[in-house]
Amino acid sequence: YYYNYKLAPEETTSKLLDKVTFNPLINAKTSCTEEIEDGILTRTCNSSGAGYDGATYTLKFTIETVQYNKYNESWGTGNTITLLDEKPEPPKPASEYLVENATNPSTITSYNDVSADKGKMFQFSHTVNGNTVNETRYIGDEPKNYVKFNCDDDGTNCETWRILGVFEVEDGQGHTEQRMKLVRGSDFATEMVFNSSNNNDWTVSPLNTFLNGDYYNASGDAATYGLKASARGMIGNAVYYLGASNYPGVTTEQLYTAERGATVCGACNSDTTKLTWTGIVGLMYPSDEYMVYGNGVNARCYDNPYGCSGTNATTGWVFNSNILEGQTSKVNTWLLSSSAGTSSNVFYANSDGYLYGYDRSLYSLGIRPVVYLKSDIQIFDGDGSLDNPYKIK
Repeated sequence: YYYNYKLAPEETTSKLLDKVTFNPLINAKTSCTEEIEDGILTRTCNSSGAGYDGATYTLKFTIETVQYNKYNESWGTGNTITLLDEKPEPPKPASEYLVENATNPSTITSYNDVSADKGKMFQFSHTVNGNTVNETRYIGDEPKNYVKFNCDDDGTNCETWRILGVFEVEDGQGHTEQRMKLVRGSDFATEMVFNSSNNNDWTVSPLNTFLNGDYYNASGDAATYGLKASARGMIGNAVYYLGASNYPGVTTEQLYTAERGATVCGACNSDTTKLTWTGIVGLMYPSDEYMVYGNGVNARCYDNPYGCSGTNATTGWVFNSNILEGQTSKVNTWLLSSSAGTSSNVFYANSDGYLYGYDRSLYSLGIRPVVYLKSDIQIFDGDGSLDNPYKIK
């Protein structure tokens, strides 16, 4: 490790290590003494329990300081280190970085006026139950929202997912923060039923159980394509909205409001606790599918999702990627919202592009899981394009 910027007078370097933590499950009662000699701190701990009795742990650092422009001469590394004049700002969370670089639609006249280097990410503002909710979404047919995800531990063998946007997310413990929402780059290779019992209650859906069980743990039927340890470490619980709506004749904004509304699904037996669900892996909302047509992308699909089809539908990247893995044709894809009028119907995005709410949950349709990343995830490489997806950590 090299410290690559000049320290100002009286300035100190950052910590190389914050702490060392032993296995907290081992019961070891310790008493410690500290001694400083020649600037070296030695901490000696004795255990009276069985946990670490007889064990020795030694951690040593070797630190060498040279004049900033003499490192190669002193160490003979042969490497060129770019030296900075001042300490760099710490990396921003990916959600903050993306929001800062998004486009405010009030500053332009139409979607087509936006420079491609903005990545086609727009800010949205909604009013829900009298409160203003701000979001940032990728819209249009081909935004720069590709990201490497679900990789092996060494960063290889990744899947390519897509960033839906940055949203205010509640974690189920009363804490709300800005988090990125990802959707799998394509549907699973095999279509699945929502509930073979023809029940549109997501909270008891076998699909829910599968996504948050075998798929989350990469076990059972999902052993070869489930979420790997690297992905599981980046995501966490989130509150998903399950508000139901009647159909058809609704705009995208009305869908968004209904998802966060007070109408429960037809099979929920008026149980208002089922207006939300806290979990890890979910599905896209209908508004996720059709909000990409907002801010001038395609008024027909945005104002009337039921009438979105043909060339109108192809102006939206979500529709263009609703494809079974390994195939090229579009597929009917399940969405999270259910019908308020029946106990069996669940919304889905039709392979022609339009929203449909009359398909029974026992049918087999495409599945594209979504997850919310933890708020401290950072982008460290890539530009979000298909050829150079974002890399995150």
